[in-house]
Amino acid sequence: MKLEQMEPRHWERIERLFHAALERGAKEREAFLAEACDGDESLRVAVLSLLSCDTRAVDFIGAPAFEVAALLRDEELARSNTDALTLDPVALASGGLSLAESELLSTTPIFIGDYRILCKLGEGGMGVVYEAEQQNPRRRVALKVIRGGRLVDKYLVKLFQREAMALARLKHPGIAAIYESDCAEDGRHYFAMELVRGVPLLDYVKGKRLTHAHAPGGVRQRLELFLKVCDAISYAHQRGVIHRDLKPSNILVADESKDQSLGGSGSGRLEVKVLDFGLARIIDSEATGASALSGIGQIKGTLPYMSPEQVRGATDEIDVRADVYALGVILYELLTERLPFEIERLAAPQVARIICEEPPKPLGRVRSETRDREGRKSERIDKDVETITLKALEKDPARRYQSAAAMADDVTRYLTSQPIQARPPSALYQFRKLVARHKVQFASLAMVFALLLGFAITMTRQSARVARERDRAVAAERAAAEQRDAAEQSRNAEREQRNAAEQARNAEQEQRLLAEANLKRAEGQELFNRRLLYAAHMNLAMQAWEAKGMGRMRELLERYIPKSGEEDMRGFEWYYLWRLCHRDLVTLEGHEGDVISVTYSI
Repeated sequence: MKLEQMEPRHWERIERLFHAALERGAKEREAFLAEACDGDESLRVAVLSLLSCDTRAVDFIGAPAFEVAALLRDEELARSNTDALTLDPVALASGGLSLAESELLSTTPIFIGDYRILCKLGEGGMGVVYEAEQQNPRRRVALKVIRGGRLVDKYLVKLFQREAMALARLKHPGIAAIYESDCAEDGRHYFAMELVRGVPLLDYVKGKRLTHAHAPGGVRQRLELFLKVCDAISYAHQRGVIHRDLKPSNILVADESKDQSLGGSGSGRLEVKVLDFGLARIIDSEATGASALSGIGQIKGTLPYMSPEQVRGATDEIDVRADVYALGVILYELLTERLPFEIERLAAPQVARIICEEPPKPLGRVRSETRDREGRKSERIDKDVETITLKALEKDPARRYQSAAAMADDVTRYLTSQPIQARPPSALYQFRKLVARHKVQFASLAMVFALLLGFAITMTRQSARVARERDRAVAAERAAAEQRDAAEQSRNAEREQRNAAEQARNAEQEQRLLAEANLKRAEGQELFNRRLLYAAHMNLAMQAWEAKGMGRMRELLERYIPKSGEEDMRGFEWYYLWRLCHRDLVTLEGHEGDVISVTYSI
């Protein structure tokens, strides 16, 4: 049965059997399908194709959501052409080349339109990309040919044409340029675009190098590379194009020197190139027809890099912030070399739930785990970088950066030691950024502070020494008392020890004089402290008067009303403040009746 002829209920049966087979072990699936398909060979083959895709792709969720259908289509076409030994151009457009075909291609030129096929560069769910040579003008190009040849359905053709339309809008050094889009005489759709020789973004940061270029090991170098990606995506958004399938494999790091080949001898100017706009959405009024290809509930994209609204299939909620989320995943992966979520070998529904509900792991912890596991040193990720990344990964689009340009602006702010916009700037945070911008001045201030701290420590030690001397004086007084008692006992007990007792009394007298001198000094210090306390309380009373705190003011003044035998420390200020807080006792002279109101005139 041809895929184009399958009815919806047939697809439902395939899906039902696929999920049922997944619940069984690999050894039980053949027997289960033989019994469940009841002799329907096409049904059994279709389910087995899906199962083989699931088995081959350890990272099954890393492929676009429509790739399974394309693979089934290719296998159906392959089965219908198993007896063909010649190189069929339709088979060329539908998939890869066999070994025999590759050898034949080297001797027999194959043309699609004005382009001679040289080799296959890669393939995806919708098309195959070849390196080709354009005849006029003569140049090397990347030629993308839609899968299926003449048998391709109209929906895939519209997607293919929309990708060409999106690329035609974009003229940016960070986006692969399109040269031509056409349909060959035999019905095969293709478009030619700029041939980019480079390394996928993640491979590049992991250490795979271009000529004259070294993999960026530090966080700063990776952020500078990421800014170039943001610039290209921001340009696309400004031209009304949402990519919707951003991922490291769709971003190449290319050497833009005069000689672009990996083995060339150019000066080595690195640039990024964003590829594969096959799922792009055009959002301006001129292309509403091309944009309305995704229905509600359809999932388009690569799951680990899809935003929660894409995973839910909420087409009406998808805007430029979906690309911002994908940029957040890419930045997370650039910094940690791991995805934000542990979703390997999980079924698609589990992955969708994790993306929509669970928060990503903190970047610092993930980077530390990677460093410990691989036994290598790595640069610590600053809190600002983590804040920028996690803001882009917010589940709610309203809490993300509202554009790729806004995210790039925060990254630039971090790289120039400016406060980022991703969180409210506290006073401490602003101060830290000020220090980062003026390191020399603050280093001088830190030196002065260190000197002041040393002085404070010295003074503290001096104070401790004075305290020890005071304790020593108290101990001496106690010792004198003990010696006096011993002298009295000695005088009454033995006359012959009187001389020794006299000497002891003389020593006691000297100690007493020293103790009294110390005591007078302590009493003088205590009096000074009391006067300082009195002055402080008078100041507090005045402040309480100004703040209309009459109760507090009276409390402070009443402390200094002397009791019997106490020294009167009150001065003019006390009496002045006392009169201020007792103004309610003022008598109006010359008035004998009740006072109803009082008018003041100054």
